[in-house]
Amino acid sequence: MDYNEIEKMNERDLKWLLYIFVCEDKKLRKEVYGGSEMMKKVNKKVEDYEQALDAYLFYDKKALDDAGMYEMGVDDGKKETAKKLLQLGIGTIEQIIEVTGLTKDEIEQIQKEENASEKSEE
Repeated sequence: MDYNEIEKMNERDLKWLLYIFVCEDKKLRKEVYGGSEMMKKVNKKVEDYEQALDAYLFYDKKALDDAGMYEMGVDDGKKETAKKLLQLGIGTIEQIIEVTGLTKDEIEQIQKEENASEKSEE
């Protein structure tokens, strides 16, 4: 999604809220979220985590890409994000598809797994 589209969105829009996690440009994040005190705090946490990861993780991105591990991790992250959004009841399936890039079938599978997990806990 383009920055200009995000900038025009309402602060309560799910895509606006989640953009902070996919935007890698620190300056751009500050422009988008500069007016929101809550998002300034979230942005600070994101920057802290980025610094911590950079300080503690040393990896060869090309080697990870070549091994397919990077994509596997991205896919797992998307699925975990969708799962959490579904659990919290945030957004419609269409919004979750747009934010995560997952297919409707993948999200429905996550819902089925969650329902099965809840039934087994009973």
